[in-house]
Amino acid sequence: MDEAPLRVALVGPPLSASGGIGRVMSYVLAGLRPGDVDVEVLDTRGTSTHPVRSLLPLLRSCARLLLLGFRRGVDVVHVNISSHGSALRKGLVVRTCRLAGLPVVLHLHASSFPEFYAPLPALAQRWVRRTFDLAVRVVVLSETWRDYVQEELGVRPELVTVLPNAAPGSAVPAPARRPGEELRFLFLGRLGPRKGAPELLDALADPRLGRHAWRATLAGDGDVATYRARAADHGLTGRTAFPGWIAPDAVDGLLADAHVLVLPSHAEGMPMSVLEAFAAGVPVVCTPVGGLAEVVVDGENGLLVPPGDVDALAGALARVLDDEPLRRRLAAGARETWQSAHAIDGYRVRLLAEWRAASSGRGPRGPLPSGSGPTRFPNHSCTDRQGTSVPAGSRE
Repeated sequence: MDEAPLRVALVGPPLSASGGIGRVMSYVLAGLRPGDVDVEVLDTRGTSTHPVRSLLPLLRSCARLLLLGFRRGVDVVHVNISSHGSALRKGLVVRTCRLAGLPVVLHLHASSFPEFYAPLPALAQRWVRRTFDLAVRVVVLSETWRDYVQEELGVRPELVTVLPNAAPGSAVPAPARRPGEELRFLFLGRLGPRKGAPELLDALADPRLGRHAWRATLAGDGDVATYRARAADHGLTGRTAFPGWIAPDAVDGLLADAHVLVLPSHAEGMPMSVLEAFAAGVPVVCTPVGGLAEVVVDGENGLLVPPGDVDALAGALARVLDDEPLRRRLAAGARETWQSAHAIDGYRVRLLAEWRAASSGRGPRGPLPSGSGPTRFPNHSCTDRQGTSVPAGSRE
């Protein structure tokens, strides 16, 4: 007799959300098959900014989890958690799961969780720590975050799994830069200080870059008008483009056309833009913050610069402009890093192992399978409880 599909409630932002959580979860679901997993997506945030109406998605999700627990309609609940409002909402979700007798895999994504948690009042800190304590498993994005949840949040070491983000990739990387072709820089993310957008524009205005042929696209939401004006103040209007928020399919096109991804962030978890760039064979210039220090090796698959250091950033951009053989070596290293450690098939294998272990009530165990070999996962359809149909193979 065939084994029944594992039933998973996936709690977090909508799969169509612009952030990394929605993207990586949509990549996972696009490759799962109904014979393995049956997924129901619960959105606890919604789109309303009204203080009362914004609570309705959270309350509906909690009510649904209580019903699923009563009916024994789900085997495990995967809760994606970030900082600020997300941490408070997911605290209620995790307690609801405890009341309903549902095991929880808690997946931490926040880039600025320490800055959020440290100044909280003692009562709020206890709320957050208890949220993590109630989870059967805690998934983090890097060894740095493993240390954090163990030392600051009190999570037992045997309950923590490091699962770096992953991305799908094309059969072949992006084509190499042709002789005489202008070099195309790409920034993907919310335009603001945390992602280092001010430093990027200041670095692009450095005289060391002025003698070269290049263009830069800064794609993302945020205060687009302010940064477009800042570019104009630097005399960069003819060399920079600000298309605003970009849909996932359009991101693929931008990466296919880019030569270097630039992400001079001050704080990160494990940014999807870097992994998607690596999958496309695009090297990065970035800062060693969050999980990036464990993925980007200076001189091998990218260049690292200190956060906030405009001079160092301009110097790194000038290097990839001046040294074409270096850029090609970095591109090859980026693609190899993705193939060896961040391909989505291996990620699905490991996440499915987490779900099965949590649902079966197994205790601490040894290393999960690496998932280095190809795994067959035909397309999978899931249901979004906020009324959105998520088609098989959808990136959203």
